[in-house]
Amino acid sequence: MYGRMAKNHCEMGGTISMSNILESFETELIDDMEDILDDFFSDLVTSGLKIPTAERHTANVDLFLIQYHAFHFLQGIDAVTPERVYDFLGVWYFQRVFSPRRSDMSSILGSLKRFFNFLHQENQISNEQWNRLKPALNDKTYFQERYLEYETNPPEQEDEDDLSDEDMCELVNSVLNLSPSDEEDDDFDDDHDGENSLASLKDVLNHLKELVEPGGRQDNVISLESRLQSPQKPDLPLPAGQKQPPQTIESLREYCLAMHRANLIFIRWLDRYRCHPTDLPPEAFGLCASCDSMLEFLLPILEEEQGTEEEIEKAHELLDIMDRMLWAARHHITQVLGLDLRLLPL
Repeated sequence: MYGRMAKNHCEMGGTISMSNILESFETELIDDMEDILDDFFSDLVTSGLKIPTAERHTANVDLFLIQYHAFHFLQGIDAVTPERVYDFLGVWYFQRVFSPRRSDMSSILGSLKRFFNFLHQENQISNEQWNRLKPALNDKTYFQERYLEYETNPPEQEDEDDLSDEDMCELVNSVLNLSPSDEEDDDFDDDHDGENSLASLKDVLNHLKELVEPGGRQDNVISLESRLQSPQKPDLPLPAGQKQPPQTIESLREYCLAMHRANLIFIRWLDRYRCHPTDLPPEAFGLCASCDSMLEFLLPILEEEQGTEEEIEKAHELLDIMDRMLWAARHHITQVLGLDLRLLPL
């Protein structure tokens, strides 16, 4: 087995921390990818490459597949696109690698070609995906131009954050207007018994309704719906013969998990551009953190309870509103920071 690289991922600690649900999802995702890398390494050695050469190719792919793709997107191999190859080696590489070298970039590109060819031969990616990736993996001219741009005008080195974890947590609590006693005094009891399980879901829905629906509490940070610049898109008609999929507890769980994952991806995206939490507009930042806490609380309940048809429909409506508000908050944050929200990998 090749020597697996230590994961030195840097999050914006203390902002929106990874929940146990997402941590378990990421761990399983990375374990699967490391198994694929082991298979790739074995295939290289079997084909006649020396072990140091095989290790170099595998480490290059690890940099892309795990340090970049899995960490920033929380997605599997089937989600790799040409755009991500260009972003990885044309932008991210210069952001994260201390001393980029032209020879290293060529080496990485060659390793990725070997890897995706291996996946294609093993039927782990489709012909369509492989054909879409090949032009990017062969586009040496573009990456050489990117290196020349870096060499001519390297980015300024910025100081690393020197805030401790305690300072970071205090900052978050101040943004959310929480005192230590407020944090410990949760509105919900995590220890629901069987008799009260349905009531707990009702409690969450009522709390969500209070937070996000018009006429709710005005002193809460979740009050950004007025920032929405455009009306909600009208529902497009379904193709002939196709019915609207039913709203079920499973679809609600998937929706909730997708929103929870999107918040983490957004925070990691900001961290990639070295955005310090103190740079974020407090109201919009508070919205993301508060909504994420509610989503994290709701997910385990949805794993245990079924709910009535009326409750499921109401929960979908409330999450729709929350999702629009979160996008409005992200739009506001990126405007303040001068980033382009269209580049967000969601």
